[in-house]
Amino acid sequence: MSGPTLPGDWAGQRLDRAVARLLRAQGWNLSVRQVRRALRAGHLTVGGRSRAPGERIRGGEAVDLEGFVPPAVAPVAPRPDLVPAVAIVHTGPDWWALSKPAGLPTLPRTEPPDGPSLLSAALALDPAVAEAGPPREGGVVHRLDNGASGVVVVARTPQARARWRRAFAAREVHKTYLARVIRSSPGFEPGQRLAIRGPIETTGGPRVRFHCNESEGPTSEIWILWVRGPQAGVRVATDSGARHQVRVHLAAAELPIHDDPLYGPKPFEKPDPHTPFALHAESLRWNQQVVQAPPPSWWPDDDAP
Repeated sequence: MSGPTLPGDWAGQRLDRAVARLLRAQGWNLSVRQVRRALRAGHLTVGGRSRAPGERIRGGEAVDLEGFVPPAVAPVAPRPDLVPAVAIVHTGPDWWALSKPAGLPTLPRTEPPDGPSLLSAALALDPAVAEAGPPREGGVVHRLDNGASGVVVVARTPQARARWRRAFAAREVHKTYLARVIRSSPGFEPGQRLAIRGPIETTGGPRVRFHCNESEGPTSEIWILWVRGPQAGVRVATDSGARHQVRVHLAAAELPIHDDPLYGPKPFEKPDPHTPFALHAESLRWNQQVVQAPPPSWWPDDDAP
């Protein structure tokens, strides 16, 4: 099908930027990068032919949308090759608890839509997961950061997803995490408990901004379980799930995750979002149901909780 026409007074603009601007004005939620990829792949044609993203437009060219599927609704392909790396730690009547490996995105964040993700592995386990939620989320109920590992709930029906999401929103789901951290002070010893609270703000960049405040914001409780030289193993408990909450709370408590590329002792200038780090979603507890993922390989066997 043919689509909208580039205005004549836009003549001279870069093609990718002009097409992105035009489609956003039509209600499409697309970035310039997504349009650029679609142009290069030939999924978007302009003026009846494929064109390079950096070309300058003349104005008046029609954008042909036939064969173009917006990334927000593109179907996610099952990935059977990922199934061996994803353990089913609990099977409910219409949902699973899966153990996500570190470095694997919970949801597909890259194009094409068959990029690796926990969702694409879950679809290989049961295609019905695709019908449990939106096209790019399916039955996935909540997310973990790409670099973290651990338990994620995946619904197999829309009803199960709705139940779990209501419980998360109401803070009825209690979560624990394991982390290997760096002690900034020798005063941190096994058995010690800390609590940290404060608002967390997104910044538009890869990091969040944390304001330590004891009266408002999400709370994390931290227990130090073991100490080995400058490193320590901690368990963190919370019933909220602000973006990067556990990571930034540990850093603010002067117990940064030792290899965290964003908030660790030596944060990367340009972090790779898929870099694994030592944070593991250990368990979820809701409505007398507890699901738990086994400790990760970096957690010492003799100190496993």
